[in-house]
Amino acid sequence: AATGGIKRLQPLADRPAPRPAEAAPPPAPPAINPNIPGVPVPDSAFVERAAADAEFLAQRLLQERPAAALSAQWAVKSRGRAGEADVWRLRAQIWGAIAGFVLTLAFIAVYILATNPDAQRIILGRRTIVPTRTPTNTPTFTPGFTPTPTATRDVTRLPTFTPSPTLPLTISPVGRPNVTPRPTQRYLPVPLDGGMPNAVSLLDRGLVDEALPTLDAERELVSRGNYSPNQYYFNAIALARVGKFDEAFNVLNEGEERLEADTTASDRPQFKALIDLGFAETELLRGLSRGGGGGANFEVARERAQAALDFDPRYAQGYLIIARSYLAQGLYQDALDTLEIPRTLTERIPEFALNTDIIMLRAEVYYERAKATGGGEAARGDYEAADYEAFYALYINPYERRAHELRMEIALALGKPGDAVLANNTYRLYFPDDPRALRLLGDARAAEGNPDLALGSYAAALDADLRDDGAPGVESADILAERATLYLEQGESASALEDLNTALSIVPERLDLQALRMEAAFAAGDYITALADADALKGSGAAPDSVFYLMEARALVAGTVVSDEEARKTALSDASQALQRVAESSLTRDQRLAYGEVRTRVLLERGFPADAVAAATQALAEFDSPEIRLLRAQGWEAQGSLDNARTDYQRVLDRMQDIDENLALYARAGLERVSISSTATATAVTATAIVERTLTREAQRTATQEAREAATADAIATREAREEATANANATQTADAPTPTITRT
Repeated sequence: AATGGIKRLQPLADRPAPRPAEAAPPPAPPAINPNIPGVPVPDSAFVERAAADAEFLAQRLLQERPAAALSAQWAVKSRGRAGEADVWRLRAQIWGAIAGFVLTLAFIAVYILATNPDAQRIILGRRTIVPTRTPTNTPTFTPGFTPTPTATRDVTRLPTFTPSPTLPLTISPVGRPNVTPRPTQRYLPVPLDGGMPNAVSLLDRGLVDEALPTLDAERELVSRGNYSPNQYYFNAIALARVGKFDEAFNVLNEGEERLEADTTASDRPQFKALIDLGFAETELLRGLSRGGGGGANFEVARERAQAALDFDPRYAQGYLIIARSYLAQGLYQDALDTLEIPRTLTERIPEFALNTDIIMLRAEVYYERAKATGGGEAARGDYEAADYEAFYALYINPYERRAHELRMEIALALGKPGDAVLANNTYRLYFPDDPRALRLLGDARAAEGNPDLALGSYAAALDADLRDDGAPGVESADILAERATLYLEQGESASALEDLNTALSIVPERLDLQALRMEAAFAAGDYITALADADALKGSGAAPDSVFYLMEARALVAGTVVSDEEARKTALSDASQALQRVAESSLTRDQRLAYGEVRTRVLLERGFPADAVAAATQALAEFDSPEIRLLRAQGWEAQGSLDNARTDYQRVLDRMQDIDENLALYARAGLERVSISSTATATAVTATAIVERTLTREAQRTATQEAREAATADAIATREAREEATANANATQTADAPTPTITRT
């Protein structure tokens, strides 16, 4: 038999029954004295007796229990230990609490990231996209108004129309939920339907070309069905914005003609108000395109806008049209009076108090009047009023882009470029990494006298304006033009010319950039490009034609300095003809200086020194130019007025010897020529005087000799006469007295 392991118990039935033991009463535990200090410990004898009693009870229990109750089967435990379930429950509670805390933190972080643009920019590096207008369709409740059902377009019958891209209007502009919506400027008599909401959204965002196909299709649709003024109004406005004024008026005339036949008496007034507003806005745009010749258009625009306001004074667009027409004509006070009307109606129409378009137009009027005033306290007051209006607009809507830009322009006009930089910081807070904001920061830095910072801002603006495909964006041309202007001021004309060539490759239709390139090309010595731009810009309206004729003369004179004699004569003749077509009154101060210089040079080289001196004297009366003074000295020298020439040469030399070595060299050479000419003239005068004095002495000597000879002859004749008279007297005396006498001779 195996010796190890647990032995099987023998059944109790086979065991002899033990004799029952008499139970002895347990002795009482010894008494504990509470007065003894320390921890009470039981007596060792008592503990031994207690152990013996326990053994006795165990043996007795074994005798009383049946054998079946004492049998045991050993088995391997397959699950957790005893009491382990409570531990797992505790662990689950702890992990659940931790997970809940983490999820709460994650929810808070996601909420902050979704609602805070600064957090998005810091954590995700997300660029802020420029907001655009969101159309607000607010229908007007009119008692008795019966909505006209809109015709349903039959796409099978008219399948050729090209719809505009569908943009859901429920999304805020370019995904910017924090951008303040634009105020409602017009209240449409019927809601927009069909493709009109998307087309109007594109129109409000300035995407006229994308909106026109849908607007044309919608207008064609209503022209064959039920009348709706919305299609006529928006289609005409889109056509006017792209310069198609005749087509726009045709659309509005069609809409106006249908009012009598296709509308009810209750609908007609509100429909006509929208058509009048369309006429007013189209007339305003055509008047602005005509410049000074748009007075008649402005008058009609005001009449039509007033007709719309007479029906519903809530049409803010009507006040804006009237005020803009006055502003275009320079009637600033009339414009301000017009914009004061909505302010007086704020109790009746509360939204006028928060209409940023009205507020910003008031700021523009103050700003334009300040510029027209030119300076002084009146101009400063208008600048401050304009700045306050722009500040108020930003208080209402901090995403009002024009308000940020106007505050910068006002600061620069007041000679505070530092304030312009601070205003730009606020601008870029709402439009971070915006190319236009960075360009204006460059302008402010340049005005502040920090060209390096300005160039850095322009470079950052160009980087921000790059599209995804690497092509320059719409702002790049203006950024390059501003940087080219700074390059010209720094004397880096070649870099300026390069920037302007790039800008014109982006927008070749920009005549103002071509005019600026003409100046940069002349400064860089590219006279062929300057002459070509001057010829191309004549009659374009980019600037007065006198500017381009002046540039033509300058390029001809400067570009043929090293040419042969015949080419030089031809260039001078052409330059003279170009100068005859220049009106000095239309030139700026710098251009008048250039005109005086090139005119003097042409007259001098063509052989008219007296006219050259007169032209130089006229120019020097306004400008103290060493170049013109040098030319006048050459004119004096050509006329032989050496003292005047010496004076002008000396003044040029004294002023330019440490500034411009070339002018100083020309002046020094002129002084040497004048000195040599003066010495030769003095020698000739001295020789002439000597000859004259010699001839005078010879003549005097001859005259004296002749006088002496004449005097000698006269003396001889007198003596002879005396002798004859004496002889006669003696003869007479002898005849009268015969006595002789002695005569004393």
